[in-house]
Amino acid sequence: MSRSASEALAHPLRAAFHLAHVGYAASSAATGRWRRRQLLTGIAVRAWWHRARVACQISPDVRLGRRLHVVVEPRSASTLAIAADCKIGDDVRIELRGGALSLGEGVDIRARCTIGASGAVDLVGHNVLQHGVTIHCDEAVVLGRWTSMGEYASVVDSSHTYDGTGEWVIANVRTAPVTIGENTWLGAKVTVARGVTIGDRAVIAANSVVVKDVPSEHFASGVPAQVLRRASTSSS
Repeated sequence: MSRSASEALAHPLRAAFHLAHVGYAASSAATGRWRRRQLLTGIAVRAWWHRARVACQISPDVRLGRRLHVVVEPRSASTLAIAADCKIGDDVRIELRGGALSLGEGVDIRARCTIGASGAVDLVGHNVLQHGVTIHCDEAVVLGRWTSMGEYASVVDSSHTYDGTGEWVIANVRTAPVTIGENTWLGAKVTVARGVTIGDRAVIAANSVVVKDVPSEHFASGVPAQVLRRASTSSS
C-alpha cells in the first residue's frame, strides 16, 4: 500500500478511535452517576428501614465499583463523606455503625476491602487500600496523606479481654485510637493493633504485627514488630 493510501486510511481510523473513546467516556460517566444515585438511594432506604440517620456527602465524580455493600446499624447515627476523585472497587463492604467515615480527595479503595465505622475513620487523602484490606474502628483511625496499605493488611483499634470466669470475652472491649502518619507504607498482611502511632514516611514489613509505636522515617518488621533501622528506598 502506498504512503498516500495509508495516510488516507489513517484519517478515518483516527476518527473512529476518537468517537469510540468519547463514547466510552460518556458511558462511564453515565454509569458512575447511576451507581452514585443507587448508592444514595440504598443508604436512605436502609436508614429509614432501621430507624437510623446517615448524613451523606458524596462527590459527583466518585467512581464506584460493582456490588458495593453498605450496612447501616439499626437506630444509629452515622456520617459518610467521600471527596472528589475517589475510587471504590468491586465487592467493597462499608459498615456504618454509628460512626463517621471520611474519605479525602483521591482515595483509592480496591476490591474486597472492608471498613467498619463505629468510631471516626479518616483517610486524609490520596490513600491506597490494596485488595482485601480491613479497617475496624471503634474509637478513631487516621491514615495520613499518601499513606497506603498492602494486600490483606488490617487496622483494629480495639481488643477483647477476660475480666472474670463468668464474663463473655466479646462483651469486654478496650479501645484506643490508631494514628498513621503521612506517606507511610504498610506491607501486605500487616496488622496494626489498638493504641499504636506510626510516624510519617515509615515502612512496615509484610506480615508484621505492630503493637508498639513506630517513629517517623523508620523501618519495622516482625511479630511483634521491632524498629530495625531508619527507612530508606531500599527498605521499602
